[in-house]
Amino acid sequence: MNRKTSKKINSIIRRHYFLSAIMLMLLTLMPLTATAQNADQEAGTCMNQKDWFGLKDVYEAKGSMLSPFLRSFAQAMLDQTFNRKAQAIGSIKNLLRNHQHEMDFSSIVSMIYFLANDYSRLGQNTQAVNTLKGFISQIKGKVDSSYYETLSEQQRVCEALAQYELLSYDSTKSYTLPFRIDSVGPRHKRGVCIMIPAKAGKTALDLFFDTGAGVNVMTEEYAKKMGLEIIQTHSKVEGKSIISGVNLAIMPQLQIGDLVMKNVPFYIYNTKTGIDSIDSYLSPMNCIIGIPFMDKVGEMQIDFKSHNILIPSSKTTCKEQNLCFKAEDGTMLLRAYHNGEPIIGLLDTGNDNYGTLSYSYFMKHQKDIVAQGKADIERIAGHGGIRQENIYHLYNYPFTLAGKQVTLPRMDVYADNHEAQPVFGMMVFSQYNKLVINLCDMFVLAE
Repeated sequence: MNRKTSKKINSIIRRHYFLSAIMLMLLTLMPLTATAQNADQEAGTCMNQKDWFGLKDVYEAKGSMLSPFLRSFAQAMLDQTFNRKAQAIGSIKNLLRNHQHEMDFSSIVSMIYFLANDYSRLGQNTQAVNTLKGFISQIKGKVDSSYYETLSEQQRVCEALAQYELLSYDSTKSYTLPFRIDSVGPRHKRGVCIMIPAKAGKTALDLFFDTGAGVNVMTEEYAKKMGLEIIQTHSKVEGKSIISGVNLAIMPQLQIGDLVMKNVPFYIYNTKTGIDSIDSYLSPMNCIIGIPFMDKVGEMQIDFKSHNILIPSSKTTCKEQNLCFKAEDGTMLLRAYHNGEPIIGLLDTGNDNYGTLSYSYFMKHQKDIVAQGKADIERIAGHGGIRQENIYHLYNYPFTLAGKQVTLPRMDVYADNHEAQPVFGMMVFSQYNKLVINLCDMFVLAE
């Protein structure tokens, strides 16, 4: 979808379905004392700024100089953000076992959330449920209900998922998934997206491939059309008050190319905004396949020439990690470069355009941007109506990914003061002949 539509749909997904609110509390570390070691200060700064690539650099260079607490905390966060799920379970347990007395309560809650989520992503949902139950029983009635209500919602989701062997397929084989590039968006500003033809049983469908979606999602209307049972995870208190939950649907069998995957979970949501001009562009997003699918298969080689995605049985190896997860919402950050300067942005094929750079980037390069860019005003529609964003269009923008440079016809940058993350959209990636996205070792290669 175009930028405004992509932002709208992804905000719906992340706000309601990835349960990110509790994790935001994690990143307020205890203030460092004046006598803290330099390494501790560097690591603490990286964590407070959510700079996971920077934290990785500090840990690899100065890990032995970190205090025991910061070393354990950094290890847990690096295992989490660089997708080392099994290791993260061990490092989180070690952190809580040895340093819980040095952590504030919200950080402890966040670590429990991470721990259960890692179990769930490994397919161990029963263990996730037991982890959450045990912790909730210890804190319920002793702390503000907002802490355990979010964890209780996570528990109900894991209880529902525990009934299935999720995302199962024969991983000893390689698979080829045909796709097409569709043109989307308003006539004056067309973009592109990846659509993957598939079958759910005998029903044909198109999957919107969105690397910016933390979960697979589907509209309720679409789920009913395919005859899927909708699983409610809402909970009642004393038979009266209803705690909000999410709705799920499990697709018994999904066939994409020659890949057959069973028990594929989707979160059910409603994309209707009430604004016809936006709703008309949301129709391709009836069924979105995102990070859980990518994480399960481990690697996707996207060939923009042949319009095929290869899922290899033998994964590519690469020493440089230029991909990590955002701790606060589980989306992916990609490190690219512009004229040698690193730029970290969301890897988001759900954004149908080139993407946007942040306000902080604008402030850092304001003189050159004002002199060389073209000022514009973008109208963005949402539930609150129409708002305007001041932006600059940068033309012929050099962009380097994994050592391969292309010249982007355009890249936009926000000129208004807000904290929007830089985004690399679909039209950036389509400038390359091939992308390899590997979530086993967290890297992206480009040709």
